[in-house]
Amino acid sequence: MLSVGSIVRDMIGDLQDYDAATISLWRLSSNLKGRLALLEDVGADQAWVDELRTLRNAIEYVSAFFIESRRTQLTEDEKREVNDVIDELRAALISY
Repeated sequence: MLSVGSIVRDMIGDLQDYDAATISLWRLSSNLKGRLALLEDVGADQAWVDELRTLRNAIEYVSAFFIESRRTQLTEDEKREVNDVIDELRAALISY
């Protein structure tokens, strides 16, 4: 049975996988989107889920722009932005 704790652990695992370059930015964004829906399904605090969703949307924005540009690598600014968002997301997950 899914719990908030197990979903949070999976989300932290997704962040670690991205940090280790074993998943793409697009996959990270997609995984987080699905896990946010699961958090709602198990009754997690809606304000917290909304905060996480806002952070995930920032990742999605960079990912979509990157895909549209047809580049093979993120720019340094994009990397910084994504890493800053990931740090915020990680902090929000750990604090729950």
